Amino acid sequence: MGRLKILLEGSRGEKEEETAAAQSQQLQQPSACIICCRNIEEDTVFELARPFSLSCGHSCCTGCWLHTISDGMKNGRAPTACPEPSCPLALSLTAASALLDSASLRKYTHALTEALLRQQKIVRCRDCSRLHRVVSSRPSVRCVCGTSICARCSSVAHAPVSCRAFNDYCIYMQKNGLNSTHVSAADAPIIRNLSQCPKCGILAEPQYE
Repeated sequence: MGRLKILLEGSRGEKEEETAAAQSQQLQQPSACIICCRNIEEDTVFELARPFSLSCGHSCCTGCWLHTISDGMKNGRAPTACPEPSCPLALSLTAASALLDSASLRKYTHALTEALLRQQKIVRCRDCSRLHRVVSSRPSVRCVCGTSICARCSSVAHAPVSCRAFNDYCIYMQKNGLNSTHVSAADAPIIRNLSQCPKCGILAEPQYE
C-alpha cells in the first residue's frame, strides 16, 4: 500500500499545506464537535468521543468522522472533506490510517482510487494494474512494466490521435478481427478518416471509385 499512499497522499498544494499548518497552530482545541455539538475530550475513556482533525485543526469527535466517511463512501464521495464547510482539506490515506481499522481503510483506499481514476488524476496500467499520477503536460505515462498509457483514457498510448478517434479505431479493428497495441503518426490519417456505416454501424475506411 506504500506506493498507493504516495500517489493518493492528498489533494492540496504546498502553499495550502503551509497555511493549514500555520492555522492549526493558532487554533485552540475546541470543547465541542462541530457536527454533533457534543463535548469532546482528549482523555475520555470513550473512543468515539475523542477529537480527530486534519492539519487544519477543525476537530470533530471520532464517531462523527467515521459516520461522515462511511456515508461518503456509500454515496460515491471520496476523498472525505473536512467537516468545516469553508475548509479545502480532505482525508488522505495517511490521515485515514490513524482513524480507520484495516477493513475500513481498504474500502476507503478503493473508494479514493476509483474517485481519482474518474477525475483523471491517476491512471491504472492495463497490463500490471500499477497506479500512476497524471501530469497534465504529458499525454502519456510509461509504466515500469514497459507499457505506455494514455493519461486521459487509460488505454494504450495513442498520441497524436485523439481518445475518441482511437476508440473508434479499436472498434474498427475488432470488427475486422484485428488487434492494435500501438499507434504511430503514420496511422493518424487512417484513423481520422474512418466512417460509420449508417445501416450496421461498423466503422470502415471509405471506398472511392
